[in-house]
Amino acid sequence: MAIVTAAVSASGRDFTNNTSADQLVVANRRIKMFCERTRVLYDDQITFDLSPNGSIPANGVYDLRDTTYTFGKAICWLDTVLIEGVPLRDPEGIPGLTPIGKLPPGYQVQAASRPRCAVQLSPTSVRLFPVPDQSYSNCFATGAILHPEINVAPFADGTQLSIPDEYCEAVAVFVAIGLIQWTAAESSDYERMAFLSRPAADQMQILENKATTLKHRPAVRGGKRGGRSFSIG
Repeated sequence: MAIVTAAVSASGRDFTNNTSADQLVVANRRIKMFCERTRVLYDDQITFDLSPNGSIPANGVYDLRDTTYTFGKAICWLDTVLIEGVPLRDPEGIPGLTPIGKLPPGYQVQAASRPRCAVQLSPTSVRLFPVPDQSYSNCFATGAILHPEINVAPFADGTQLSIPDEYCEAVAVFVAIGLIQWTAAESSDYERMAFLSRPAADQMQILENKATTLKHRPAVRGGKRGGRSFSIG
């Protein structure tokens, strides 16, 4: 991550946060944001405990960011859930999430049983239907994950990230722009990244466009999805 320091130095501007602790907070936040926007970290074998802390949630709702009891890794983009190694399917039979409007009336109060559907209620929560009647084995989630917290000085030599090497400059510049004081004229993330490195800014935009394409692929998501996505360009 020494490239972050080099990018800030090349800008001719100072760090907004002067202490290493403050810089670490910003770096972790920016790295996680990079993962959310680009979805460069994907895992098809995220462990999923249906009985977190020894108790199945009565409403069948699970926190996608709960790495203490529920999921093996913090999830920022959920594709599907597997129960006993078998992926849950949407009403058309495609592995993936189910639109909430496709669930049967009164699904919230139906008897607990082996889950048949997974519905993402928010960016950070998923509901299983029916509510699990037991903690099944071989349960997993697939999707994009957030980078684990960095617990050492973020710009020290040897600081390693899980993000693939080919995206190293893009994430470094994305972190760097969060540490610099900007003028009102440099308003968008793309403009700020391009000020430090046009190739990094272009790569960030390409990565996010790919993530948007993935979001709307029916074969992946089990149905077309609407809505807007953030664009840095």
